[in-house]
Amino acid sequence: MHITFFPYTEINALDFLLKEMQTQKFQLKMTSPDGKKKANAIINGNLRMMPGGFYDYAFPKEYLDVILTTMRQNISSHRYGNRYGISPFKISVLRKLLKCSPIPKEFKTDKKIFWTTNDVVFIVVGIREDEEIADPFPEYKGWTHEAV
Repeated sequence: MHITFFPYTEINALDFLLKEMQTQKFQLKMTSPDGKKKANAIINGNLRMMPGGFYDYAFPKEYLDVILTTMRQNISSHRYGNRYGISPFKISVLRKLLKCSPIPKEFKTDKKIFWTTNDVVFIVVGIREDEEIADPFPEYKGWTHEAV
């Protein structure tokens, strides 16, 4: 799963947040080739910078609600959009250009990650799902998991 966003903040707060996001650990669920065994691999969140100041954060899909809850307190609403010149129409155009889906309107809000987001406003463009792949590495060769 990927979430594409544009952060609005001072550079020091952004640097600190990006380091926290990159060092965040997640459990990636894996299934054996015969489908009988399950395992978890520990992975870091994967952050990449995109053109135009956008960021793409990749994580296992089971954590979508947790990530959205963490960003939700600072996700731009219409008031932030108007304040920073980002209208819902512009977001929908960017979403189409970046091949994203809209974020769900309803999601569980019972868990969140403790990132330092006090000074950051997230202007979220959308989300993208990953396909399932078979692991090529010897330890879990043939096991399927999300291609984070």
